[in-house]
Amino acid sequence: LADKGAVLIDTRVASESAEKTIKGAKSVVYREKSAKDVKFDRAQDKWDLSKLPSDKNAAVVTFCNGPECWKSYKASVVAQKAGYSKISWFRGGFPEWNSKGLPTQ
Repeated sequence: LADKGAVLIDTRVASESAEKTIKGAKSVVYREKSAKDVKFDRAQDKWDLSKLPSDKNAAVVTFCNGPECWKSYKASVVAQKAGYSKISWFRGGFPEWNSKGLPTQ
């Protein structure tokens, strides 16, 4: 998806993203206080949607620290509820990407 122009969004804490992230990814930290559950209360969390593309039809991929990390899943739900129509959640996240030796920065 990145090769086709999708915007990659790293939802991990800023220090993790600054240390190493997927090449070309943008850090938009998801501040999580809600339960790690599909019925999470997004009002408890903070995520700056203004840092996403203004075009709600743009392809966006969220990622974090893999299947046990819920930040990117929650971010994808919040973005979808805000009207973004092409949201993808990279469940394996940065650990999977990095373990495959794919480009990082």
